[in-house]
Amino acid sequence: MFNVAICDSDKLFCNNLRMHLLEKFAGYFNSIDIYNNSIDIINKIQVNNQIYNIIFTDLFTNEVTGVNDGLTLGEVIRQTSGYDTAFLIYISNNDTLASDIVRVRPYAYLKKPLNFKQLDDYIITSLYKLTDIKDFFTFHKGKGIFRLPYDSIMYFENDNRNTIIHCPDNIYRCHIPLSKLNDTISDNNDIFIRPHHSYIINTKYIKQISNDEIILYNGTIIPVSRKYKNTLISKHLSI
Repeated sequence: MFNVAICDSDKLFCNNLRMHLLEKFAGYFNSIDIYNNSIDIINKIQVNNQIYNIIFTDLFTNEVTGVNDGLTLGEVIRQTSGYDTAFLIYISNNDTLASDIVRVRPYAYLKKPLNFKQLDDYIITSLYKLTDIKDFFTFHKGKGIFRLPYDSIMYFENDNRNTIIHCPDNIYRCHIPLSKLNDTISDNNDIFIRPHHSYIINTKYIKQISNDEIILYNGTIIPVSRKYKNTLISKHLSI
């Protein structure tokens, strides 16, 4: 998962953007930090060696000074080790200095009020570039599209014609039968096993395996059926 920073003097704008990212791109971001001036985020980057994969910033992050410190932030980012591939996205209602940001290689420049559909397109593209899409499980939920890193999924559970996706910090429901998930996660078969017709488990979350059940680190007990027992043995799991 990735780290995101939002830098803008408008606290309401920052909170709204953060909420949108959490609702629209659940499972992608490890942290979404908010800064209301460029000094704080620059200190975080230079002093604490914090790495951000995506940075949203205004051209003017300090309403008092009126200094073009969003550009200064961009220069610091490009001069800091580990930020060569970071996605820098400017969001501003002032485009008088927009041409000056070219030298800091911004990924995008968006105008306020923010067009969230346009923003989402840029975020999706950046996520594709940050990681291989095959490392994500993608499904539709309502009007949105969810992509969960396979590493963050503990297990899939059958729920009639739907599947429940269990993650350490959340539970999702998708309209894909468990029987069809084997094809969907075929590229990740080395980390997933099916001990029962109702479950597919991520092996990294297995704490203990016995003759008839699997215990996960969070205490969940998954039954092992005779039909899938040989498959577990073939994957070199001691039962």
